[in-house]
Amino acid sequence: MLPGIGGWIVTIGLIFFAYSTILGWCYYGEKCAVYVFGEKFAALYRVGYVSSVMPGTVLSLDLVWLASDTFNGLMALPNLTALLLMAKVIVNETRDFKQKSQTANCRINIRDRLNPNIQTARHIKPVLKSRRGKHESACLGAGVAGVSSVWYLAEAGHEVTVIDRTEGVAMETSFANAGQLSYGYTTPWAAPGIPTKALKRLFKSHPPLLFRPDGGLYQIEWLWRMLQNCTATRYQINKERMVRISEYSREMFRRFEAQTDMNFEGRKKGRCRFSAKPKKSKRQNKTLPFWNATACRTAV
Repeated sequence: MLPGIGGWIVTIGLIFFAYSTILGWCYYGEKCAVYVFGEKFAALYRVGYVSSVMPGTVLSLDLVWLASDTFNGLMALPNLTALLLMAKVIVNETRDFKQKSQTANCRINIRDRLNPNIQTARHIKPVLKSRRGKHESACLGAGVAGVSSVWYLAEAGHEVTVIDRTEGVAMETSFANAGQLSYGYTTPWAAPGIPTKALKRLFKSHPPLLFRPDGGLYQIEWLWRMLQNCTATRYQINKERMVRISEYSREMFRRFEAQTDMNFEGRKKGRCRFSAKPKKSKRQNKTLPFWNATACRTAV
């Protein structure tokens, strides 16, 4: 036994070890369940896990640990069974991958090849040609990003097929948007003060935000990363990165506009912002040196 505070340190360490172990197994089990049965099974898995494991650890701890040790020891059985059942498929996929990797620099997602829900991965063979030659490509989605990518690929001499579930171009996310080319109006969502503002807005009569907690580890991880990026330092770093991408996007659009000679009645007179609160105006004025250091000129 450790004297004094040593016993408390060991106790706390064991508690954290047990808690992290439970979380780890929960996460791993959920990933496996979703992979086998699909995303819809995740909620059912969480309910079953919480309703069985958590009360069990309190009411009958010995039984829980015995079951855990037993199932850990038996984990090799389903793994060996799966290997035996899929041995032929794995051998064929491995041989196919080696043959194709020798003729082209490509990546083949074996998981997608084995997924029955992804028909294209099973029935469409990838076109493998020389890196320097022309390629046959497929673009999923005929929105702004998809059509732009197709145009550049076609300009490079590649043969491109556009696939969209609608009958026309830009009929979903890219349909009837605001139409603003606001390259200088680029700021991260994660910013200082955003967590407090978000909580206040959630309780408004007409909240602009909608948050549905599902208890999943993905959502918890996303919230944690969001909070980590709400500091002034991270906000500045992320903002600089976004502005660099925005300036590059503006330059590429200008080239695109000049090469295609399109006329969409676009105006390039800048953007005017009004603020009714002096406090907000002062906060925006502090960003003037940052914007004036870029290609976006700002004035008050």
